[in-house]
Amino acid sequence: MKTKELTEVKFLHLRNYTDDGVPSEMGGLTVAFTPALDGEKDTLWVGLSKCSDQDNFCKRIGRLISQGRLQCGPRNDGRGAHIIKTSEQEIHSLCRELTNWAIKEVYGN
Repeated sequence: MKTKELTEVKFLHLRNYTDDGVPSEMGGLTVAFTPALDGEKDTLWVGLSKCSDQDNFCKRIGRLISQGRLQCGPRNDGRGAHIIKTSEQEIHSLCRELTNWAIKEVYGN
């Protein structure tokens, strides 16, 4: 499969919160997304990086891991990019959808 380079990567950082509603320094999730690198129309690739609840959250490390998963492309073992089918009209609600999806991935809600 021929792929193009990562040029349009966007990131979303989701933090854990304390019972008081304050962002926790521990745990979190980084989501990287980009148009499909294999050129498939109306498709996004998404890479996830989950920070353990025992580790300090670091945006830089989350970006490196999630972007690395995008570069791997889709894989059957869950360690590569996830594929999301979309359309031009749906792009505007992408962040909301990614947030909801990522919360389900982390918390299982």
